Amino acid sequence: MPQTYSLHVHSVSGIQWRKKWPIAPNLEVAINVDGIPMAQTHRKRDFVPMWNSLLPFGGPTSVIGLQLVVKKQQNTDQSIVQLINAMVDVYSFTKDVNSLPDIERIEGVVSVIVQETARCALFIREYTAHGFAARLVGQIISQDTQKIQDFMAAFDKHKQSLDWALGVHIAFTINNARDIAQCSLEVAKDTQQLEILKNLNPVKMNSNRDGCLPGTRRDILSLIITELTKPVSANSQNVFWLYGVAGAGKSTIATSICQTFNALGLLGASLFFTRSNEVSSPSFVIRTIAYSLAKSNTQMASEICLAMHQHPHIIDASIEDQFQRLLLEPLMNHARDHIHGPTIIILDALDECGDLESRRRLISLISNRFTTLPLLRILITSRPDLDIAAAFRKQSSIVKMPLDIATPTSLEDIRLYIDAEMMDVRQMHFSWDLDPTWPGEEKINALGTLAAGLFIWASTATKYLRNAHDPNDALDHLLKKGSDLDALYAVALRSTKFWEDRTFAERAQACLAAVVLGKVPMSDTTINALLGLDAKKILCTCLFQAWMCIAVSSRKICPNTACFLW
Repeated sequence: MPQTYSLHVHSVSGIQWRKKWPIAPNLEVAINVDGIPMAQTHRKRDFVPMWNSLLPFGGPTSVIGLQLVVKKQQNTDQSIVQLINAMVDVYSFTKDVNSLPDIERIEGVVSVIVQETARCALFIREYTAHGFAARLVGQIISQDTQKIQDFMAAFDKHKQSLDWALGVHIAFTINNARDIAQCSLEVAKDTQQLEILKNLNPVKMNSNRDGCLPGTRRDILSLIITELTKPVSANSQNVFWLYGVAGAGKSTIATSICQTFNALGLLGASLFFTRSNEVSSPSFVIRTIAYSLAKSNTQMASEICLAMHQHPHIIDASIEDQFQRLLLEPLMNHARDHIHGPTIIILDALDECGDLESRRRLISLISNRFTTLPLLRILITSRPDLDIAAAFRKQSSIVKMPLDIATPTSLEDIRLYIDAEMMDVRQMHFSWDLDPTWPGEEKINALGTLAAGLFIWASTATKYLRNAHDPNDALDHLLKKGSDLDALYAVALRSTKFWEDRTFAERAQACLAAVVLGKVPMSDTTINALLGLDAKKILCTCLFQAWMCIAVSSRKICPNTACFLW
């Protein structure tokens, strides 16, 4: 009974491969060998490696059908049988491939094998089509023999390449498994450390603030960044104090610096203090800095966790002890070898951190001990309050950086800011069909002059215009009243038509009195209880009309201190 050898190489269009390999064409290769007398005893083998990206077909995959029937008779060349056995031996890798995940490393090798298979199949089909007698008559046996030998040598070479690629893949897999195991251990360690660090009870401050308008404050930003990134030396200064009047834009500058170094991966901690906010207590400062540093550096985390283990009551200790155990000692020990580049600490609005008495020890600690912290760069912003100025000005190790609001650069930055804000004003009042250049360069320059270098004035004025009923009328009022903030707020408060309503006037006055005279931020519920009014009415009427003078955050209402205290 004749034995049949069948070789099928075909690609099936529309079948998406399950192995997520990157090339799009879909190809399935099947070698079915029936009845080949081989060393193995199997009568039939099906090798179906499942992949879809082995031949570089550009468009929809066409069907390639190569049928080979070789009847093993007296005139069948044994060399063809050996060639097919060599091909089958190469494809034996599929039983291993199917049990493995994606093997991108062998993609190129397998692609070459499949292409070689297609060429070999075409040759065998052509070889058997003529028959033994025809080949003998045509005297092409020697050429075919050489071709068969070339194919066998090629398949042997491809199998060696494939074995090497699979070996590399297995080695990589083992190595990756070790890496994953190590990573899992590190994650577990980090999780454990994070739970320990939470015992520091750090505070979370609102750092979701806007930085400087692009293109503005370039001089001061460049100066600060240059100072903060100077190489570390034994005599280098590492504390920088940016001071100026309220409304000059110190917090906005601090926010831009924070964003810059955060993007560089060099931000260690940032604290933005707010007056009358309980989280702005000096008692939280050191342990919050320690917590932030630990989160940004694993070695620092290990050192701080060790300190917390050795001093379990450190959270209740004085800020001087906290500084020694949680910052100085960890940084002076092994952690300093694992900190690359300057690590930036930002303390914004230090004058709003507690009061004169509660922050006295913190100010002393900053001026006398922060300068000893290796590799840290501390940027502090504040108004030049007497206690802060007295402590910092006598220290030569602290860089003093006054924020001058009267420089030509500051005045130009104010004008650019107002010009940019007017775009929002025009969009808000689209129904007025304002000119695209409204209010014009002359009036923008006039507003910039009135601001006199105070960003708080420019910000308040543009907010007033944005929420005014008639932007043209509101702008005229601003230009007539001048740069006095009191006059600016008077214009804003009087702009509402509801003052003629006696009920509204009484409620608004009572509400503003409660907010301004209250020593701590109050919720709408508290104000409602004090005044006996519905909280929604307060928020929707009285507070809305006074939106420039007060701040409403997380249901807490308080005066906008930058407006009143400048």
